Amino acid sequence: MELKTGFAPYRRSKQTTFKIMLELLIVLLVVYLAAIIYNFTLGAAYGLKAILMLLVSIVTTFLCDLFVAGIRYKKDKDDAFGPYLSKFLLGNYSIITAVILTLTVPIGTPYYVLIVGNIFATLLVKHAFGGFGNNIVNPAVAARIVLLLTFGSTLKATLGTDPIAGGSAAGATITTSYATQVWAKWLLGSLPEANGLTMLDIYLGRYSAAIGETFTILLLVAGVYLAVRKIINWRTPVFYFGTIALVAIPLALIAKVNVGNYLLLTFGLGGVVFGGVFMLTDPVTSPTSNFGKALIGVIAAFLTMLIRVAGNLPEGVAISILFVNFLVPVIDKLNGGVTNKNLWKKYVVAATLGLVTIGTMSAIGAGKMAKLAPGEDDTSEEPPVEIFVSYAGTYTSPAPDGGEHSSEFTTNVEVGLDIEFNIVKLEISDYASPPKYLKDNELEQLVSFYTTLDVKGFRDLSAISISDAGASVGEGAHLIPGKGYSSVAIYKAIENAFSDINIATGSHTSAMCGEHCTYEDETLTVDVYTSLEESKILTLNLSEEGQSTDSFKNKWANKYPEILALYQGLDIDTFIGYTDPAELYVVDGDDLAAGLTFTCDRLFYAVQDAFMH
Repeated sequence: MELKTGFAPYRRSKQTTFKIMLELLIVLLVVYLAAIIYNFTLGAAYGLKAILMLLVSIVTTFLCDLFVAGIRYKKDKDDAFGPYLSKFLLGNYSIITAVILTLTVPIGTPYYVLIVGNIFATLLVKHAFGGFGNNIVNPAVAARIVLLLTFGSTLKATLGTDPIAGGSAAGATITTSYATQVWAKWLLGSLPEANGLTMLDIYLGRYSAAIGETFTILLLVAGVYLAVRKIINWRTPVFYFGTIALVAIPLALIAKVNVGNYLLLTFGLGGVVFGGVFMLTDPVTSPTSNFGKALIGVIAAFLTMLIRVAGNLPEGVAISILFVNFLVPVIDKLNGGVTNKNLWKKYVVAATLGLVTIGTMSAIGAGKMAKLAPGEDDTSEEPPVEIFVSYAGTYTSPAPDGGEHSSEFTTNVEVGLDIEFNIVKLEISDYASPPKYLKDNELEQLVSFYTTLDVKGFRDLSAISISDAGASVGEGAHLIPGKGYSSVAIYKAIENAFSDINIATGSHTSAMCGEHCTYEDETLTVDVYTSLEESKILTLNLSEEGQSTDSFKNKWANKYPEILALYQGLDIDTFIGYTDPAELYVVDGDDLAAGLTFTCDRLFYAVQDAFMH
């Protein structure tokens, strides 16, 4: 009789690695589908970009797998290349890495950044260590951190310059706004309202950030499903979320903000839920024991909150996961042997770590709040923007609903502009009838939007109005659905404030030197703001291109305020009468353009070109 032998365990599970990974992929694609649908609500370009981002990531990882498969193929050992390649591609599950990485970046991420990230994740983090099951850190996590450190400025939440929901400025996400709150970072609860968001918006994903991290409710449902199906071990996310909650409660009490709201914001904003469900639970980079899986949740929670509150980065989910990935071998070694022996020691270690985490974070929070002045709720170190000039405007709106339950109202605005005529301050009074018809967060949403524009950008907005039938006409971020009368009144009042301002645009190209010169010709474009009533130049707004660069950059930066002052207040007819830049730049025998002749001359002729049009 033949005896058959095999390795334990002898009780086989019906779930294979392939089935587990396939089910995980399906859940990830459901989340991605939600991201595509949301982005299509922002516009066709956004929805299309979301689809193409995923395709670029998948194709890149596929090509990386194909490249590695070709290198590792041994004909005498692996037989036919076709079956070998099929097994190799299906067995490395790189598509999951591609989907996760794409879900962790915002919609404005350039394609080349995604390509670099997926190459790093697939080739360097996974295959360099032997492929699936051998990597020591989560490939998507490592790649996301590399992209943050190397291409951080390109990870934008918009495709253009116009701000959208959840962005305090074009391209910014709501979590990046926390990074400017030096002393009270992640200790305040007012930021979402300042961006025009409600808690429902945050949990349904109706705002701009990393395209897969905003759908908090959907992610929680996905986590429960994966835990029930035993695709992930429930202990890791439960201990991760639980420790974060235990840390957040005393922080909220110290910061004197609503505990419930602060907890909701802590989990609703950023990548806590996404990271806890899809990244921290990675079976390859997790401890083998249940205790170890719970322990990494506690450690990762401490690091996440530490980086959020005390670090320079907006949040710390990815870095905390990477850190615990490195700790996994140590945890497995310390937790080896008989797993049911000295259980009390494990619980004591876990409880002590939890108490240390709560105590440490409470102390840090208390120390930061103590540095705030009484009543101060914003600790940005950015210097206050100096207002160059202010304009007042007014608009009288007809009574909403024909005056049945309201009356006409006159909206007054004061608009503060900086020296380049960017809108840096907007004060509004009497903007609705009844007065509370426009909610405070809706008013803040409009103020936040307008203060991302300059006067030219305001003029480029689509016009909005109220029809004879009382319906709002037009579209854009400056028209809040259902609040047409107030939106139009504020828009019209600002328009009235700018009624004396005229904008002319001109450009000039300088031939930097002769045909054998290595310098390229430079073109400078300038917006010239003038007063219609006084026929004078008010200020200039220069394009970045065409200004002095390289060794002349600092000299130009120091000299430009003095050069700009020559134009401000200058009579237009007088300037047009100049035929030589020296007539403007030479003052009392002193040539202010000396050493910066090319740039100053470009500016002179560009301004004259503006008046010729």
